Amino acid sequence: MAWAYGLGMGCITQWMLILGMTNLPYNFWIIHIPLLFVAGLGYFFKKRKRHPINQQTITQQPSPPEFFLWPLNIKICWFLCLSYLLYQIYFIFIISLQQPISSWDAIYFIAKKAKVFFYDHSMRQLPNFPWAFYPFHVTLAETWYAFCLGKWHETWIQIIFPVTFLSLAIIIYDFLRRETSTLWAMGGIMLLTASNLLLSHATISYSDLFQLFYFSTTILCIILWGKTNEEGLLIIASLLAGFGTFCKLEGLFYFGIAMIILNIVLSMRGEALRTKGRTLLRFIFPGISIYSIFLFYKWIHKIPAIGRLYFDFTLSKLDRLPIIFTELVNNLFFSNNWGIIWFLLVMAMIINYPKIKNQTILLFTLLLWLCFSFLIFLGLLTSNFEYLFGNQRVLSSSRLLMHFMPFAAIITILLLAPLKQHHFPLHTKKNIV
Repeated sequence: MAWAYGLGMGCITQWMLILGMTNLPYNFWIIHIPLLFVAGLGYFFKKRKRHPINQQTITQQPSPPEFFLWPLNIKICWFLCLSYLLYQIYFIFIISLQQPISSWDAIYFIAKKAKVFFYDHSMRQLPNFPWAFYPFHVTLAETWYAFCLGKWHETWIQIIFPVTFLSLAIIIYDFLRRETSTLWAMGGIMLLTASNLLLSHATISYSDLFQLFYFSTTILCIILWGKTNEEGLLIIASLLAGFGTFCKLEGLFYFGIAMIILNIVLSMRGEALRTKGRTLLRFIFPGISIYSIFLFYKWIHKIPAIGRLYFDFTLSKLDRLPIIFTELVNNLFFSNNWGIIWFLLVMAMIINYPKIKNQTILLFTLLLWLCFSFLIFLGLLTSNFEYLFGNQRVLSSSRLLMHFMPFAAIITILLLAPLKQHHFPLHTKKNIV
């Protein structure tokens, strides 16, 4: 269900974009056509998935659930962790549904457009809005939920944000449970909820939570594909990456990072160069097709592709490096945004340094390095320096850090916990390409 939420929401917003481009009016029934596509896609992959019959497996007695094998003190610890997580989830739902959208950015750039789209039953006014070049997945998501409600409600439309946070938590929990154990997976979710900034974004109408969701799930889906070789996972990863390009401008860069991670996974599997090329094309095509829809819309209406962003590769910009590194250190370790996530990550890397050679941990470590490199690149060589690290910074760099913060929690748990699977399976002729 958590994966289906992200896929369904992405399909709906892309469908609403296409309806808006073709000047077809929005209504409840037309908007929900993509859900039939998502349901059919899930049924297709379920039918194609093979379950070989193993006689030994049939006759084997089922083992008791992991929970019943724990000692009493571990069970008590698990219940306390679960109670804490349920309280946090209850908290973000209550906050989201009790206070209307209040931040200026959320009202001016997101909710205002959503309200106009809802009452106008179209997005024909979009070219007249400021920042028309900016991706507006969240705007269309709020418009969609208003149609589900049958009215515009200043508070209830925010329910999509805690649901997104809950879906992300479930997906990360399931991934960590596959790699470690139930208890360690619970610890990973507790690390996530220790981030004040993440909890705050689960209650406000910003695009960053959806960007985080699509980027995180894309990477996890690629890694799961690399380990299980289930062909549907690669297509799902590509769709998620494409939907991420419609959340924020950074989504296109994250798409590129996902391509690099996929290439590393293919190398770890020992795939041939020709297989790598075919697999990368299968990943790139669906995602880029999704990105091209909004790009085509901007081309039709003569809207700039990336707005005010420009690049400056002069050597004088290297003077910014000390400022960038100082701000990053202060943000990661001395702000109230992240709890103890980054401290624990550093300590876990020092204590279990040899374990970084594990393929999964190494992959996530390289991923973090790529993300930090991207953030430094934006501050060093683009016009965004003042907004990220300069005098006009507010929370821009923090919001970018939040996009890949879940990977820090995942790496920490993988470093500290016993792992179930250490390597990606090597390529064999029986593997499905």
